[in-house]
Amino acid sequence: MNRTETHETEPRSAPTRTQRRELSALPARLLAELPAKTRLFLYVPGIPKDIAIATHELPEPRPVMSEVLFDGLELRAIVEAASHDRLWPTDFLELCIRKWNDPEVRVDRQQALQGALGLSAGDGGADAQLSVEDLLQRLGATLIALELDDRSASELDLAA
Repeated sequence: MNRTETHETEPRSAPTRTQRRELSALPARLLAELPAKTRLFLYVPGIPKDIAIATHELPEPRPVMSEVLFDGLELRAIVEAASHDRLWPTDFLELCIRKWNDPEVRVDRQQALQGALGLSAGDGGADAQLSVEDLLQRLGATLIALELDDRSASELDLAA
């Protein structure tokens, strides 16, 4: 199946309405601070694989996954760049393609910010209140599944 035309997720649980609502409203900068190890699975048009974003750092060597995988450090760089209007759908697609072609590629702050070097999330030019929903829109991504503590979203509630 060509997943760029029709997207179907792997056997994972989609987030409940409550989880989706709570996650969408969460400030994106707090994703990497969640107490539970969390993975967001995204659909990005142009990538025939799911995109997995772990909110925590991953041990080396990284786990072998069928998805394109970003870890918590990369997530921080992505959120900072999006907060500074330096990362848009075409940029994120390019990062995903690079990681798809070479899973060892790491996205750092410099790569993500490109023309906004020297800025930090606390700078006045940043959108410090960028929500997860806003982040996904800026990346051109759609949340398709959520895993918390290595369990699917249907087993847990974010509010619990």
